[in-house]
Amino acid sequence: MSPFPLAFFPLTKHPRNAILAVQLEKNVTRSGPHPISLAADSLPVQAYILLLALLLFPHPLYPNPTTKMAPKTNNIHPSSHPTHASPSSSSSIEAIITSLPSRPDTAAAAATYHSSIRTSAAQLRAFLPSSPDPTSPAAAWLPIPEAIYRHASRFPERVSTCVDLFHSIADTLECDTGEATVQDQEQRKRKQEFLDSIERVCQAEIASYGRAEKEEDVEVPTSSILLLGHLHAHSLLSFRIFDAFLSSTLSRATESSGGMLSDEQFAALVEVLTLNGPRILASAAPGTKTALERYVSQLEDICEGGLGGASGQAFMLWALKAKMRDGWAGGDGEGGIGGVIAGVVEAGDELLEYDEVVRELGEIREWRP
Repeated sequence: MSPFPLAFFPLTKHPRNAILAVQLEKNVTRSGPHPISLAADSLPVQAYILLLALLLFPHPLYPNPTTKMAPKTNNIHPSSHPTHASPSSSSSIEAIITSLPSRPDTAAAAATYHSSIRTSAAQLRAFLPSSPDPTSPAAAWLPIPEAIYRHASRFPERVSTCVDLFHSIADTLECDTGEATVQDQEQRKRKQEFLDSIERVCQAEIASYGRAEKEEDVEVPTSSILLLGHLHAHSLLSFRIFDAFLSSTLSRATESSGGMLSDEQFAALVEVLTLNGPRILASAAPGTKTALERYVSQLEDICEGGLGGASGQAFMLWALKAKMRDGWAGGDGEGGIGGVIAGVVEAGDELLEYDEVVRELGEIREWRP
């Protein structure tokens, strides 16, 4: 018999080919043993052929020894340790944020709104690292805060929605049972990682304003004043960072050629002080208090001959003082900021009722939701 019977080749599947193969095999057998057949009977030759076959055609159970095995990897979710957000992740994050409704004005719609916020926060949490691994890069936490910050910058009227979303994500990261369990500790670490990422994004934005200080026609966006102020008021941003931002913003305004913040910028600052004025001004660094006093004094000088072009900002200060009452800026004495503001708005205090001031304030802040 031939060592390689032709009847086993695929061409024998057809009946006509099978008959031909059998005939060919008889002819080969009739002519005597083939030299290859004699050589194949030798054990060393058979062993060599077997080894050659294994090297050329490795069996699944016996991998090719000349092939370098790929290192084993843990089954980690792609979002566990990303260096940056992939384009698909970024678009998904943006879509979730954009689909959120704005904070409603009526109590009836509040329940639906907060439900949407919680749902979106849970969806965004899936893009965060899955554990507080100290070896994970800090950049892994940045895509979501960056996306929310960008959204607030494009749509200042949705700052409150962005702050609510920040708050909800932080809450979902910490499910504290009040016990000193390992799980609780890990959850708290994850929440702190997220809060740190918010601060890193805010610091980067503040630094970008600082680099642009010498450029003309570059202003701090109103959305940044509102967003940073609301984040601080909700304990999502440290006072140190917000204080530095406030001092820089006021100093830039007084040192600029106009010497004033825009009405929208100042209205945003007033809103922030209304939220947390006593805490901000009680803890502010000396440089921040000096910057605010200098700004208000400058406003007083502009208003000396009547409220004039600074009337909108004077109205806002008057309304702010009416809300905060005594002690909001460390007392209303001669050296207190409250006393300076009282001098600025003295004329308006005599001429206008509080309702008129609030109405004027609303007209200036028409862009607000």
